[in-house]
Amino acid sequence: MDIEEEFKKMIAELPDALLPKIKLTKANESFSIYKGKFELVLKDRIIAVDGEIIFSWKPDSRVLIRGISPLAPLLYDHPVEKIQILGLRLEHGPVQIINVGNEHMTGSISGPFVITYFEDKVDCFYFELPNFKNTFGEGTKMDGSFSHSKIQWSDDNWDITVDKLHDFDNIYKELKSEGGYALTHTGKIKPKRRNITHQESRSISEKLGLFLSFLKGRRAYPCFLHGYKDDKLCWIDYSAFHVDRHLHVDSWLPQNDYSGIPELWKGFLELTKIEDDYKCVDYLIHWYIEANSNSGFVEGSIVLLQNAFELLYNWRLKTNKEANSGADEKIRRLLKQAQLPSGFHQDYEEMVQELKAKRIQFTDFPKIFTLIRNAIVHSDRNKRTQLSKYSGTHRFYIKHIGLYHMELLLLHLFGYKGKIASRLPLIRYAGGNEECVPWIIADQISPSSANEK
Repeated sequence: MDIEEEFKKMIAELPDALLPKIKLTKANESFSIYKGKFELVLKDRIIAVDGEIIFSWKPDSRVLIRGISPLAPLLYDHPVEKIQILGLRLEHGPVQIINVGNEHMTGSISGPFVITYFEDKVDCFYFELPNFKNTFGEGTKMDGSFSHSKIQWSDDNWDITVDKLHDFDNIYKELKSEGGYALTHTGKIKPKRRNITHQESRSISEKLGLFLSFLKGRRAYPCFLHGYKDDKLCWIDYSAFHVDRHLHVDSWLPQNDYSGIPELWKGFLELTKIEDDYKCVDYLIHWYIEANSNSGFVEGSIVLLQNAFELLYNWRLKTNKEANSGADEKIRRLLKQAQLPSGFHQDYEEMVQELKAKRIQFTDFPKIFTLIRNAIVHSDRNKRTQLSKYSGTHRFYIKHIGLYHMELLLLHLFGYKGKIASRLPLIRYAGGNEECVPWIIADQISPSSANEK
């Protein structure tokens, strides 16, 4: 067998790539959900419209209605209670009329938008994933070509697959140029034990969205859910789930070692079973993502990270009997519990010496982080004066180290045992700076071997 035959044999043995249910040809491309006649139900009458229902990405992702009706002027001061399409079961959120002419009208639908064709319960559902990061998973084939695109994991109840689109490179190139939104991955969720309802599909996809957002470091929720039973399409959910516009951010997720994701997912699910705990995780990831996206610039990011440290401490470590600890001590205890160092990576030694030369009194990261945070949020003039001692570079580095600690604390919380792409080194490159999480390294060093060293 020659090299070409071996190559063909290798490709033939690979699993097929998942095909997206919705294929867009360019970034920010709107598409038609339904075209034809529909009805707008008002309180005291029904308006027949000849038009179209569209999914649009700009200015934000949403479902739009456009059409013509001689009764369109009635929409000026009569709210729409419901949309009806003959022969289809339709569920949607509130309808806001945006523009009305003599016969033309345009509206926006917020909340859910679901078309049910057959029954509600399905044995699997597919989804599209916008604006996710480049991944290098298991090999798949499509039309004679192959790609390292598939990430799969399971738990007791779900089999989950996320496939990078084979033309990801072209899609991402355009996304970087145009900004906004593009579908970069497609996926599938299959329950193991029983068929599930549409609402159950939404619930697990929302949890998966929060999980994937933590992997990426920016919000990336599944959208365009397609429910199937016995390979028959039962419903499509066009709801505009929250997805952040494209922005490159650092992420802890390694380039191609995803062996730790199954246990991470299980730990995440375990911690989000109770609603109050789910809300805590949601807030923690929210503040982490906003800080990672620099939404409030460096100073706002530091304040958001402090919110996250405070919540995590009060949720997981604080006891009813203990006295209130200082903010730096709370962070210090969080780091110790996760076996994370409270000192500084060697790349920040120059910063440490510069700050000490300015007579700033600190011993470790929790102290300097708290000093800067207090100087930002307190109105005390002395503390405000202290803020001027920290250069923009110093504040950026402290925020950066804070992000590292928060993502590691979250990974420890979820029981992660895999590798991370460490953001600490100041010189980084794709696929480099990857290392095991610190608590695994610490557990591998026995007391006897440490003494020998």
